[in-house]
Amino acid sequence: MVYAAGLAAEAQSDQPLCWQLLGQALDLSRATGDHRTIALCQLMLAYAPPISPLGSMARLRESAEHFEAGGDAWGTAFTVAGSGDMAMLVGDFASAEQHFDNCVRRTRARGDLRGLGQGLEALGTLVLLRNEYAQAAAVFFEAIDVCRRVNHDERIARCLRRLACIAASAMQWVLTARLLGAAAGYDLVGSTRRAATRDLYSSAADAALAHLGTAGFADAHAEGRRSALDGLLTDARQGVVAMTSRK
Repeated sequence: MVYAAGLAAEAQSDQPLCWQLLGQALDLSRATGDHRTIALCQLMLAYAPPISPLGSMARLRESAEHFEAGGDAWGTAFTVAGSGDMAMLVGDFASAEQHFDNCVRRTRARGDLRGLGQGLEALGTLVLLRNEYAQAAAVFFEAIDVCRRVNHDERIARCLRRLACIAASAMQWVLTARLLGAAAGYDLVGSTRRAATRDLYSSAADAALAHLGTAGFADAHAEGRRSALDGLLTDARQGVVAMTSRK
């Protein structure tokens, strides 16, 4: 009941009350050995502001342990991916990659397409930030394919933006603008929690605009928004092959 009250407080945007009630629910669930409620409380409290990545990782580790003890494969994979996000925040890319790989393996094994799309997007972003463009593109292509099967439009949009960053790295400006246009067609939020990738999006768009000019960028962006996604992805794959062959 206390956990449910915490969720109700969050729904009403009463964040202080939400965190207070979740803390109380965590104490009560520890006393009763309720694995699922402990896991859920720790999962939510890991994101209580101000976020401390190391403290959040400790909460997420405990959350994963209790999800696993309760036989909740979805919860375990979700918290593993969250631990990867926190590792990225502190710049520990090796640990982040291990977490994301773990999430991908778990979700692929049980056929959880939404979880697999989450894990692939996160893994691809990590590889992109290491400037391993061809490898990152391969992960994003798979993520888009998976997300299309479950109609996860927001994640498709984020993966398209990441592909646009890769196209920009190869100075393929028309393709960059087309991918950004396609992303705009799918996007519901247009944001990301990772400041580093926000900077990449902005840099890719600015560079394409500078090279194509306002009219050229607008035309390519509009073309990407109205084009069939399969054709655009074929062009993007060819662009990645061309980029790789020049090295």
